Amino acid sequence: MNLPPINLPKIPIPFEIPQMMHPYVVYFAIALPIVVLLLEIINLIVKKRAIGVISFLLALLALATTITAFMTGNTDANLANIDSVIQAHKNLGAYVVVLSMVVVVFKLFSVMIRTGIVKALYLMILIVSVGFVANEAMSGKDLVYKNGVNISKCKNLEKQNKYLQIKNNTLRAFNKQKIKEVEELNTTIKSLEEQIKQLNIKIQSQNKEIEKLTTKKSNISIDIISVVKDINSSSVESNQTNESNTTAI
Repeated sequence: MNLPPINLPKIPIPFEIPQMMHPYVVYFAIALPIVVLLLEIINLIVKKRAIGVISFLLALLALATTITAFMTGNTDANLANIDSVIQAHKNLGAYVVVLSMVVVVFKLFSVMIRTGIVKALYLMILIVSVGFVANEAMSGKDLVYKNGVNISKCKNLEKQNKYLQIKNNTLRAFNKQKIKEVEELNTTIKSLEEQIKQLNIKIQSQNKEIEKLTTKKSNISIDIISVVKDINSSSVESNQTNESNTTAI
């Protein structure tokens, strides 16, 4: 589908869009408009207000997922070589975003005006939008399965993911072993602390015994010194008596 290119304004976001997220988002951008169309067709028959409200909410959600798919698609396009095929897919995605906005606007008009012409116009725009979404989905499928866009990147990411999983499992086993060793070491430390505590108690008890013995020894020494002094004193007195007796004779 050759369409004149349109440039959508860039929406500033406070974070970086992860790579390879487009394949996950795009499924919602494809499915939601189809669900909205089916609900509107059913509501032509049953004419329930609740279905109309649900359809409007899903249309808003479809617009949000379409914008998200467009932005993630731009991020993934930076991984591949930008050629005419990718550029055409991107341009068609811009038309899908614009049509999703138009669908929401005309859904509001159909609710406020409630005329058959507006409802018919809204339904036609919705059908055209779903047609563009289907065409965009086929274009994306061709990009992947025919042109191989980013398939090598996906394979590399899968290999990196497997490597990281293996490394993570290895680190978990290593950490588990180290934790076990640390727990055993803590148990040993606690046992040593208990032994040191008992040893300190024993040393304190021995120190008290030594103090008692030292005090007792000191008392004995004092007693011995006292006895020696008494003996010396007696000896001196005896000598003095003997000297006196000798002098008297």
